[in-house]
Amino acid sequence: MAAHDRAGLAPITANLGFNAAAHADDRTSRDATNGYLADRAAMFTRKNLSRPELTAEEIADELGVSVRHLFQRWSTQPETLAEPLLGTRLTAARSLLTVRPLLPVNVVAHRCGFADASHYSRRFRSADGVTPTQYRRSQ
Repeated sequence: MAAHDRAGLAPITANLGFNAAAHADDRTSRDATNGYLADRAAMFTRKNLSRPELTAEEIADELGVSVRHLFQRWSTQPETLAEPLLGTRLTAARSLLTVRPLLPVNVVAHRCGFADASHYSRRFRSADGVTPTQYRRSQ
């Protein structure tokens, strides 16, 4: 290739490098935005964990985004939107079972955002391998 041909390619090559760097910056920015949105969603769900009626629509509204946008951004996370909420609810329930040993299991379920005690017991057993009552007795 002649020297003048190589010289003509220099700006194009430099531009390609710039575009690749810009795309990497876009990806980094998008990842940061996804993380920020996920953090805000997690914080909102923690504040509202006692509400069994909490919906994705309400979370999206609180964050100022559409439900579609929330789910698109959340898709980069390792868990579904519901999984961290369930984990937070179960953690709160374990704490209540330990700290308030006389509190009935159905009250613990409702305080931690489960619509009914049987659903709570199934989820608890699935996560911990024991029922809430068995967990309480082992503490």
